[in-house]
Amino acid sequence: MTTEGMHQPVGRHPHREAACSEKHAIKRHNICGIQIARLPSRMGDGTIELAPLRISDWPLIGGMLRDEQLAELLGLPVRGRSTSLLVWLLIRKNYCFAYAIRSSRASGEPLGFIGLHSLTFGVSARIGLVIPCESYRRLGYGRRAVTLLVRNLESQAFVERVVAEIRRENRGALLFARKMGFSEEETTGESVLLSLPLERGG
Repeated sequence: MTTEGMHQPVGRHPHREAACSEKHAIKRHNICGIQIARLPSRMGDGTIELAPLRISDWPLIGGMLRDEQLAELLGLPVRGRSTSLLVWLLIRKNYCFAYAIRSSRASGEPLGFIGLHSLTFGVSARIGLVIPCESYRRLGYGRRAVTLLVRNLESQAFVERVVAEIRRENRGALLFARKMGFSEEETTGESVLLSLPLERGG
């Protein structure tokens, strides 16, 4: 995850009170019954809001990404010029929770994307974060987004840690993840895996 396009875990910072409404839920059946993971469909801190990803968000968000960034975000090879609809469908297919990062101001301008994928109940989930426009980086939006998401993950307690996978050459993303409290677990090929343990009942 990177501030321009990366899979990256979130860090531990003072958490603000999240404004929450409704719930997103996913279910997994096993021999013991049904496991349910729930997160608010909306959360905010007065400066940004995480809201359900809409098709209409992607002309602004997806259109600013290079193909390699889309491939990293989606975890898939994305060749040629991808349409907003294709990007949205791939995100919805691969991410169990997918949010647009929006300004809390009246315009609600999309700033980027954050979501969770590869969720294993009771163990971990991987995070994807993209702030595609250079003018929106280094303004704290990525930090606020991951802090909101981590706060709500801690309160729901269906995973023990968040994992980020970042390309080794993406130094900006690696620095961001470490500042957020993630620590390196292993390096595999071209990627670095980092993780953040969650506090229960945060």
